[in-house]
Amino acid sequence: MLIDVGRDVRYAWRQLRRQPGLSAVTIVTLALGLGVNIAVFAVMQAALLASLPIPAPDRLVQVYGWTPTGGDHFDFSYPLYVDARDRGRQMAAITAYATGIVGMATADRRERVVAEFTSANYFAVLGVSPALGPGFSGRDELRGAPLVAIVSDRLWRTLLDGSTSVIGRAISVDGQSCTIVGVAPARFSGIVTGQRADVWLTVNQYFPLEHRPDHLDVRTSSWLSLLARLEPGVSREQFAAQMTSALRAEGSEGDPAWSIRVRSAGRGDEMLVGDLGRPLRLLTLVVALVLVIAAANVANLLLARSYARRPELAIRQSLGAGAARLARQLLIEAALVAIIGTVAAVAAGLAVARWFEIRTVAGGAALDLSIRPNAIVLLFGAALAAIAALAIGLAPALAVTRLSPADVIKRGDGRSTVGRGRLRAWLTVVQMALSLVLVIGAGLFLRTLVNLRSIDPAMLTDRTIAATLNLTLRGYDEARGRQFYDRLLERARMVPGVDAASLAFVLPVTPGGMRENLNARRTDPPVDVPIEFDVVPVSPQFFRTVGIALVQGRDFAGSDTAALPPVAIINERMQQRFWPSGGAVGRTFTAGTDRYTIVGLARDSKYRSLRETPRMTMYLPLAQIYEPTVNLVIRTVLPVEQVVAGLRDAVRAVDSGLPLYNVRTLSEHVERSLYFDRLRARLIASLALLALVLSAAGIYGVVSYNVAQRTREVGIRLALGAERAAILRMLLAGTARLALVGVAVGAGIAAVFARAIESQLFGVSAADPVTLAAAPFILIAVALAATFVPARRATHIDPMLAVRTE
Repeated sequence: MLIDVGRDVRYAWRQLRRQPGLSAVTIVTLALGLGVNIAVFAVMQAALLASLPIPAPDRLVQVYGWTPTGGDHFDFSYPLYVDARDRGRQMAAITAYATGIVGMATADRRERVVAEFTSANYFAVLGVSPALGPGFSGRDELRGAPLVAIVSDRLWRTLLDGSTSVIGRAISVDGQSCTIVGVAPARFSGIVTGQRADVWLTVNQYFPLEHRPDHLDVRTSSWLSLLARLEPGVSREQFAAQMTSALRAEGSEGDPAWSIRVRSAGRGDEMLVGDLGRPLRLLTLVVALVLVIAAANVANLLLARSYARRPELAIRQSLGAGAARLARQLLIEAALVAIIGTVAAVAAGLAVARWFEIRTVAGGAALDLSIRPNAIVLLFGAALAAIAALAIGLAPALAVTRLSPADVIKRGDGRSTVGRGRLRAWLTVVQMALSLVLVIGAGLFLRTLVNLRSIDPAMLTDRTIAATLNLTLRGYDEARGRQFYDRLLERARMVPGVDAASLAFVLPVTPGGMRENLNARRTDPPVDVPIEFDVVPVSPQFFRTVGIALVQGRDFAGSDTAALPPVAIINERMQQRFWPSGGAVGRTFTAGTDRYTIVGLARDSKYRSLRETPRMTMYLPLAQIYEPTVNLVIRTVLPVEQVVAGLRDAVRAVDSGLPLYNVRTLSEHVERSLYFDRLRARLIASLALLALVLSAAGIYGVVSYNVAQRTREVGIRLALGAERAAILRMLLAGTARLALVGVAVGAGIAAVFARAIESQLFGVSAADPVTLAAAPFILIAVALAATFVPARRATHIDPMLAVRTE
């Protein structure tokens, strides 16, 4: 048996070499279909499926709070973490962490890196031992303890030259002396999936580095995420119930329905990649359709070759080869095509996946995803190869089982009465139907992108520039930070071409930011339901700089300092909620224990996402609510490149060592927020174009085969006086019928597909008439264009030569 299979493989290889052009087309077509599937799977595996490189990741869970009105809350205060750690130690080991950006420096180098501020037991709970050094101890988490750090393998090799004597060495972190107590293993890059941490510091240093040490013990200051490693035999439900009972009084803020919940954390904290789930699942479906189209195309080509080989196959069957033996031969030939195509697809797919940069939901920093040819990706490729081999080899193999050797030998050619190309026509219908689905999907997502960009055209401006400043990188305290802001704005407004300058904690269309969550009747004016609103610290001229109109009242002024009573500007949405009859300006607003005087009313703006309904927003003067990380925003009358250098000079004039980073125009900032929408629209449009090309190639092959089969018929028609235009119309009509059947089948599939993606659309219905009308027109036009070349060639057949050849 093995000898026979080996002989079949060698024969299959000779067949591929005998027709190199056809073999190359089938392999490339299949490699394209397989490659896009492997690329998407590699990204999904790295972002959503890969487990953390730690022992027993299935025992690790993320802990969060939940209320019926407020939903999930993933942040805890440090005192609440201590309570959870101490009261839950019988069921689980609990650790805490938060992420931030710090500046690290040696005598001759400086780098801005991601830091994880962790409890001292963080590495022990995860089961990760430092590659060098003892790591953290319990005393490192005490108040007033010296600043210590564990650095990543990458930072150890780059910033610290890979020195084995690094333990005990002092470096600078945000301008403060820090002692290195460990180097993390090379494979470990932190708990947040898609984000590479380069240094780990203890949680007690989080606020001191911002010069706000008093915030650590504030029970209402929620900033920590919690992880728990469950003890053997403890279920998630048992742990959640026990922690709810133990912490309800401390964590509920008066809500008796508050409870602790847990979810798997074996793949890490998915806060950065969670939004990738829906687009990646959609892309998985789309590339699967592309693979079906490619497989149908290759099956068509192999079926055509099997028709041409019918005399050979008939002779072999007459000499004693059974139908099963011949079917096995054709399946092995298909498997060889699939294997070669898969090898090319794995190499190309992984290269594309590594090159293809995935960014966070805000379109900010690129995600650090480990995309490499691991065993799971290779197994996925092997499984696809097996499925593809069966799919493309089944039709030729089944055709052989219905072969009539006597009929073929008697006729002396490869034309049999079996099928007359009917199976090939149906394979083409499948390609066109699925291509229609992809064209409709591409149209809907492209229209969604256009609609999102048209929401607020005033924000798509290249005359407003923003750049980020982080004063903690230079160790500023609040007093020095306020002085820096004043001097910077003074300098920035003097830069030639600057019309207005301001500072803002966050800009419009920025996920995250600061928000206030209050239970019912915790405000004045009071409301009977829990309230949430965004809080945006800004400096004077902010509204003029970013183009948000002030409807009533005044802007913040330099006189609105921390020494005076707090003031605020609210947006229209917030006025409608608390003062539905209007007239909010001049009134006071109480939120919890804080009381503000409303001095202005601003137009609504999209603050989290362009898709959102405008949220309630309260602006506070930066002089009254200090933040060490802000955006410098300027409006200019000159091109960006002529102003940015002046801005950098302005920052250097105040502090020569402070970096100005993430420089972008407001238009670029808004475009970043549309990252996933652009990504989805462009990828699906590209895949739809690929599907159309494959379908066109399939149609060309079918028509060419039909023309070859009907050479005698066409010759006779021409000999009897048929016009060449009539022959052309006849062949085009045949393709048009296939296209119409494909449109009919595809429309039904597209209806289901459109309903599935309707929640991801914006400003366009899943039954959008423009898209539904244009897509069939595009498909039919491509089909007729692919038909025209072989059909026109048929009209130039010499009638006498065709009849004589027959």
